[in-house]
Amino acid sequence: MGNILGRAAGSPPNGGNLDWIAVNGLNMAPDFRMNDRAIFRKDMRRYVGPGLYAMQVAGSPVVMRAQVVTDGIMLTQNANATPQTVTLAMFDECCLGPIVGALKVFDAGLFGGETLSERQDATITRVNLRLADKIRAKKTRRLEHA
Repeated sequence: MGNILGRAAGSPPNGGNLDWIAVNGLNMAPDFRMNDRAIFRKDMRRYVGPGLYAMQVAGSPVVMRAQVVTDGIMLTQNANATPQTVTLAMFDECCLGPIVGALKVFDAGLFGGETLSERQDATITRVNLRLADKIRAKKTRRLEHA
């Protein structure tokens, strides 16, 4: 699956050279889960050693694992994917930068700006809790009158 390219929020400590990719699939599990953000250095668009990289593949940014092998640089996304070996020049041409951090997203809706009022299950829960409070208050009044 593809990823979404974005800009890291705030004032990064390295002079604004951070960008991020929103991971949309499970290709990089367990390192990244769906909706996590992979933060990369956009000023280092070249191979700097084995590890995770943001790569531009078929017009979409993706996270890939890279390591040197005898005939080039091997790129993989997970244990089930077929690795691809590319030359250093091809790697540098597609490289967006090395991954330097991760932002774990536990609730993509709330992270993206959703409010609780937009969630049907939250609305149902609030209604049920109000009903439970009314029943509890009614039982308390009955006990007080008895």
